[in-house]
Parts: sequence; structure tokens; C-alpha cells
Amino acid sequence: MRKTAIVGAAAALVACPIAGDYYYQVDGGYCPSNGGACLYVTPDGGLDGGPDAGQDARYDACYDAGFDAGLQDAGFDAGPPDAGSDAGCVIVDVNAANIDPRWQLRGLVWDEPPMGSANGSPKTERVFAIGGVPPSGGYSSEVEFENWGLGSTKWSLGGNLATPRAEFAAATIPPYEMVAFGGLDSTGTLGTMEVLDYHQTPDPSATWRQDTPQLVVPRFGQSAVFDGDAGSLMTCGGIGHGVVRNDCEIVRGSFDGGSGYWNWDPRGWQLLDAGMIISRVDFSLVTAPDGLVYAVGGGGPDYIGGGISLPAARTWEVFDGGAWGCASYGLGCFNLLGQYRIGSAAVVAGSRLYVIGGHTSAVDPAGTNTVEYFDFDGGTTWQADAPSLNYARYDLGAVVVGSGSNTTILVFGGINDGCLVGITEEWQPFSGIQQWTPVTPR
Repeated sequence: MRKTAIVGAAAALVACPIAGDYYYQVDGGYCPSNGGACLYVTPDGGLDGGPDAGQDARYDACYDAGFDAGLQDAGFDAGPPDAGSDAGCVIVDVNAANIDPRWQLRGLVWDEPPMGSANGSPKTERVFAIGGVPPSGGYSSEVEFENWGLGSTKWSLGGNLATPRAEFAAATIPPYEMVAFGGLDSTGTLGTMEVLDYHQTPDPSATWRQDTPQLVVPRFGQSAVFDGDAGSLMTCGGIGHGVVRNDCEIVRGSFDGGSGYWNWDPRGWQLLDAGMIISRVDFSLVTAPDGLVYAVGGGGPDYIGGGISLPAARTWEVFDGGAWGCASYGLGCFNLLGQYRIGSAAVVAGSRLYVIGGHTSAVDPAGTNTVEYFDFDGGTTWQADAPSLNYARYDLGAVVVGSGSNTTILVFGGINDGCLVGITEEWQPFSGIQQWTPVTPR
């Protein structure tokens, strides 16, 4: 069963009763025709009884004719916020295969080690959607998960973050932990880290707890990768102390098989001597098929001032463990992505690095639905022949699950033109089908 979703700008609302999965509450000040009442939305496309009833599976919170013309974007949410009339716009097909709409969230996959290898029990790949900004604004501590490895696409509520946060970095630390650190909350920029431990019982409802390492520079909009061979967690970029940064921090540790915990170096996070060539925020840091770490896209040094950030948004660079350099592949520093991408998501599937969604500048509220990739098996340039998402979005979550021909890329959450996107989409890049599909409950 899904929790009640709060849609709108008001801070204090009486909770709707939960009946099935389909109650939403609408702020009376935002949707005057609704009067603040609890609204029942049917699961079959006739979502709100308004002008779009039966025409689509989109729900934008305000269903009166003044706001909703039955379209995904009827013009009410285009451009800058207008006194709250677009603050709660939500695009969601109301079913259990979609998350509670959020943006600036993070997605992780945790692979449960096989239980009892003698009997061939399968491992459980659990997909997590963590934190972010909900429709009501502010910062979310919500964690949702689905048991993908057991064939389920239904999201359920897990244990909450200890600190609500958005625009943070997160990583899976095998075999038993996930971490989230940095980001923003109501107090400002965070340097704290918290962890979810699975070392005793693989229970997704377990509580996240604060961990000891504190970032040297509190930052948000950064990205992170974990190197299991080196036992190190690295984070780079983001905004800290009021500037877009190029520096990286690293914390090292080791797994204690006796206790089941990952023990971090008591010296905590350390600044690396090597910084990225370009300062970046809202970008992707990913370990590619060649084993090296790449920084892809993002806003550049002028992002805070609302610039279009061209120095960063089409570039990528590589870290070889000692220094950052251009990801050239014979083209010098001009081997560029096909599109400017800020707030995109990057994942690795097979020999390819995929970059998904994003937007083109700090002043552009419109996201893109396009996907491009670089093939490390003989590729020299970015390719744009991957299928496009059904829903454009940026500041989204994306993960890869499965293997072989069943390898699946999942995307969820994000925002576009002021509308939060709750719809989960999937694509199997090695299936021969060139199409993203909205996920249905199973």
C-alpha cells in the first residue's frame, strides 16, 4: 500500500484516509474548486474527474478547467513560478510501480548476497529511491524500494533517512551498506553522512543512522563513486562555500567480516590533490567499463549566477587515480556530448555509458527526454540512436538491474517545466526493442 501523497504548497493539511492506493490530498489554497477536500483518483486513467478524465494517465493536482486542459503541460507551469499556481504540478500514473513524485533524489541498487549457495537461492536486487524534494516543497527523508530481483516492480516504503536531504551524493558499499552524504536540508548545506546497514537482517525498513565521517567541505549537487578494490569512497564537485567546486574528497575503509560493518579510516574525509579540470554541479560521476572514473556534464562555474554553463554541460573528463584529463579518444578535449546536460543521470550497461535526460541551462525549466551513450568497445564519439524517454525530466534517479539480455535501465522521479514526474520507465538495451516503457505493477 502506498502512503498518502501531499500535493500543493500548504504546510499543514489534515491527512486523507487511506483506501486502496488512490487517495491524494489537494491544498485548498492551490485548488480552490476542490476546497481542500480529499480527492479519490481512479487507477484506470480517469484520474480526477476533470477535463482529462479517461484521456491520459497524468495528474497535475489542479483539475479545474482553469488549470487543466487535459494536457501534460497546459501552459500553467511554463516559465518561472507564478505565486504557487505551478508549485504542486505532478505528473503521475497512480499505481504501485511509480514512486511518490520527487526530484533531486538519488537511486541505488543493493545486491543481497545469495542466501545458501548450496540450494541455489537467487540474490535479491533491491532498487532504492532516496530523499529529494517532494511536491509540497522542502526536503524529504522518504526512502522507497522495490524487490526487482524477486520479480516485483511495486515500490514500498522503507526506513527513512535520519536527515531529510536533497541534491546529496549516495553509494552502495558492498556487501551490506548504503550511504548518503552532503546535500541540502532546511538548515542549509550538509557535511554529514548516514548509512543503512544490512549486516544483520536484509530489512529495507531498517533505520538509517548517522555515521562519523564529515565532509571537509559541506556541499550539494556533488556526485560520488565507490571503488571496492581500493576500499575508497570519492566525491567531487558540487556547490560548497558559495562556489561551484572542482575539488574531490576521499574516505577509505575496510570491511570487518566479524562485525559485518564497514570501518572508515578514523582520519575521515581527505581532500585530494587532484581536482577536476572543470568545476561542476549537478553532474554524474561514474565508473565506466574501462575501470576509470568519468565526470559527465553538469553546470559549470557560472551556474550559480544563472549562466548556461557551456564549459561543463557537454564535456566529460576522466580520472586515472592520480590526475584528471580530457576524455579524448583521439579527439582531444573536443569529444563532446551531443547535448548540454545538467541534472542528467549516467549509468553503465554492458560496454556502454548512458547519459539520460537533464536540462540545458540554469535558466531553462524544460528537461529533455533524449538518451545518448558512449561505447567503450571500439567507440570514439557519443551516439544518439538510443530511444527517448516517454517523459522528459532532469534531477532524476536511474539504476541498472538484471544481467545479459535481461539487463534493464530504470529511471524514476525528476522534474520538467515545474512538473514533478513520478512515473517509472524501463528499457532493456540488449533486448532489440528500441522503446522505453512505463513500468506496470507486477
